[in-house]
Amino acid sequence: MQGNADPGAWKTYYRRIYPTWWSGRAKSIGWSDYDQILLNAVDATPGTTALECGIGTGERYALRLAERGVHVYGVDLADALLREGATAATARQASVSFQQGDLEALPYRDAAFDRVYCFSSLWYVPDLPQAVREMLRVVRRDGVVLFDMLNALHITPRLAQLATVVKRSLGRSVGPWRPWTPAGIGQVLKSCGATWRVEGYGVLLPTGLPLVGERMNIGMRWRLTATGLRDSPLRYLGAKLLYVCRPPHA
Repeated sequence: MQGNADPGAWKTYYRRIYPTWWSGRAKSIGWSDYDQILLNAVDATPGTTALECGIGTGERYALRLAERGVHVYGVDLADALLREGATAATARQASVSFQQGDLEALPYRDAAFDRVYCFSSLWYVPDLPQAVREMLRVVRRDGVVLFDMLNALHITPRLAQLATVVKRSLGRSVGPWRPWTPAGIGQVLKSCGATWRVEGYGVLLPTGLPLVGERMNIGMRWRLTATGLRDSPLRYLGAKLLYVCRPPHA
């Protein structure tokens, strides 16, 4: 779709342009059953360490975990979002360590964290295999890496591609991104020596459309269509796939 874009251009967009878009949209997104599922899946207990890759402002997951007593670290390309996150963390008296850095070269030592997670971000990374290798590198041997991915076999990416075309025709700046197939993700994880399980979420149209926005987001109206697949045999029909991974030799 847009996977042939120059990696440098990907990173420049998400470092310099994306923060303005996100800051204008973040407050309108709300908190969904899916968000709660992701937060619960991290399963970090007080006193443990967690790294959020692509933390942004940290308000969706990192600050919530910090308020539970988890030692939270976060890395992101965008300095502007990290500054917003630090301000929000101070206001909520939540201890989060924000770090500017690249998901493809995480600025942390090996086996540093009990949990490493990346939600709604990896389809924006030009080199997904390298980012996954890095997440597995910095998690402890008995730890867990979690990430979700837009399913390239689902209609959602095609609708998102239509939205991208429309937005660009209206002169809006839209960043590059790339969904992956379950087979592609499986090959990446297998090459890393990881073990994993998959959960599926979102059956019908879990995306906004041009002009009508979220009003036609029928996939999120009923719990069954939003979160009902989970680990059922139909999970690979989900628009988003959640991967729960163990590092090699765990």
